[in-house]
Amino acid sequence: MQQTFSTIDDAGLSTRVRNALVGLQVTDIKQLASLTEHDLLRSPNIGRKSLDEICDLLGRHGLVLGMVFPPAPEPDAETPRPPRAPFDLRACLARRLAQLEQWAAEGCPSAANVVGACSLGAHGNTTEPGKARRFLVQAARGGSGLGAYNLGLLHLDGIGVPASRRVAERWFRRARRLGCGVAAGALASLSPAGNAGSHHQLDKRGQQQ
Repeated sequence: MQQTFSTIDDAGLSTRVRNALVGLQVTDIKQLASLTEHDLLRSPNIGRKSLDEICDLLGRHGLVLGMVFPPAPEPDAETPRPPRAPFDLRACLARRLAQLEQWAAEGCPSAANVVGACSLGAHGNTTEPGKARRFLVQAARGGSGLGAYNLGLLHLDGIGVPASRRVAERWFRRARRLGCGVAAGALASLSPAGNAGSHHQLDKRGQQQ
């Protein structure tokens, strides 16, 4: 007999984690267990604390992340089921942009970082450099290392602001202090022996820092 799994709404998760999983189109615990840690951390509102909460929930059900389940039985030939469209993270973020902006307004640095990236067309949105800079500054000042790193790239490449290596270095240093691992590499590329070309790309992971 096929095992049934609780829905996310009935799982007892915090509102923040439940909303993040709804954004990822996860409806039950089986779908959740099928995801990997990397899949979950791609969501702008799932950080290490939320990941621990999810792992605790799965553990209570005897499950872990990254499980592979046997395929469901084939439906009857008389009632064919339409193919399910693959999950599109970019489209999901674009649909949730208004909510992300609201979370940013409520003081969430990670949400501000993702809105900043979206405002530069990172997820198929219209490019708005001024808006991007505003949200990335908010993210960086709120403690997001990725926000500070992305802001450094903004100034290094002169996207919507005058290109300034000095200002870029300042934001990269701040990003490094906030624990952003890629910031050290950016600073090294700006050293006299490095290459400060404008080949950088915004980091669009949107992870919490």
